[in-house]
Amino acid sequence: MARTWSPRSSAWAIALVAHAGCAQLAGIDETTGGTPPGPGVSLTVERVSIGATVVRGPQDLSASTARWLLPDVSAPGGFTPITGTLVPPNTWHAEINNATPPVQFDLPDLPAPQLRLYEFPHADLKTAFTVLEHPNPTPPPASAMITVSATLDAPYNGEGLQLFTVGTWASRGLVPPIAGATALNPPPFLYASMVSQTGRPLEKLTTADAVFVFRYLGNQLVGMLDVPPFEQTGMDTVSGTLVTLPLNQSLDARVDQAAVARRLTAVRPAVGAPTMSWSLRAAPGYQFGIDNGPLLHSAAVLAGDPTTITAAYANPFLTRDWKTLLTWSTRATRSYTIPALALPVTLTAGMFQRAEPAPALALALPAGLPELISIDGRPLSTDGVTIAQPTAPVVVTFVTDVPQNTLYQLELVELAPNMAGTAIQQRIVLTVFAPTPELKVPVDAFEPGTHYTIRAITVKGGYPGVETGDLAARDLPVAVSFLDSGVFQVMP
Repeated sequence: MARTWSPRSSAWAIALVAHAGCAQLAGIDETTGGTPPGPGVSLTVERVSIGATVVRGPQDLSASTARWLLPDVSAPGGFTPITGTLVPPNTWHAEINNATPPVQFDLPDLPAPQLRLYEFPHADLKTAFTVLEHPNPTPPPASAMITVSATLDAPYNGEGLQLFTVGTWASRGLVPPIAGATALNPPPFLYASMVSQTGRPLEKLTTADAVFVFRYLGNQLVGMLDVPPFEQTGMDTVSGTLVTLPLNQSLDARVDQAAVARRLTAVRPAVGAPTMSWSLRAAPGYQFGIDNGPLLHSAAVLAGDPTTITAAYANPFLTRDWKTLLTWSTRATRSYTIPALALPVTLTAGMFQRAEPAPALALALPAGLPELISIDGRPLSTDGVTIAQPTAPVVVTFVTDVPQNTLYQLELVELAPNMAGTAIQQRIVLTVFAPTPELKVPVDAFEPGTHYTIRAITVKGGYPGVETGDLAARDLPVAVSFLDSGVFQVMP
């Protein structure tokens, strides 16, 4: 998962993105598919498509692979890989008994599949691959145009106007009318000019999508046109009358800006002063902790602001079961220029928490913040470290300010110039998930001469079945903390 807290894709969200069919109840398909495997080890993947409705079903794994890494000190790299056999459509199985080695696998992320490594002591694992999409997406008509012709609910007075789609997950600001106007008739525009929230090319609008025109007073949703579903033809008009939304719901939350600043001062490498904000969204995927959806309200919070946050808002989407998801987000950054590349890179530490609003809700950011990351016992507390090309699995550990957490992750991130040589690109090479803050990275994840950072991530809540190896089940609340290590280079 739109990405709200990281300059790159966040894999904690496995975590938080997928197609399916079968009968649905309240928009949720309980079928996971696959045939129960026999003795040995297995991994089952559920696909979760998050659009105007949530559709769950088996993930097609025919184009993906999995291998279990059986520890073997005499083998190259310190393990013997055992390739999993696909039990169609969504379960890998391997004949490994009396052991539960890590399993490394890829899933069809876009623009390219990403490797994941699960280090859990369970023979049968389950996970969910969540994707912002409507089922069976297809490309839009060539040179498709959109015309908006709507009646405003109140004379125009400088508010923000936006076209927003759920399912194709795209948005576009609309050219406003003159002050006092009651009609909204911006010039027709190319559908291709809309901004995709998924990172994929825009997809064709269908009757499975929800299309809206929003009116915002600042960041507060105050008016809306709910467009009747339609099948995109290439020359489509969005029309109707906006309605004024009653601001009949209240946010009442407690935060501690001083505690945020204090916790972030302990991380190494050191970061700057934190920024803090909250947002409320109507989220179709709320039960997975995914907050993509129409923005209802948001604001920045300064260090000297009151610790009680109150605001009025409207959520006209509750009849669709798009519950309100509150996100309290904090982050701080630092910059390092890699000498060999003469290019700066921005590294981050932060914490966020997601929950449904409730009276006097305490947002304490309970996930332990990683304060120091070490690789084979060597602290990555400064930038510019070099390590020798490993010959055995690399052990990554991190110290957190809260010791008991639900889940631990690391992202091994490659730092390399873009094609133009003008900026550093951050590419996730591998994401590792484990029940403790001691994680092992295979030798073949590292390339000699390459610069890396490691993002250490802790998760509190959100995975009620993790102790039995079920990472597909999700719930709220969930809290996440993370830290980027010092930049290091692997030497030949």
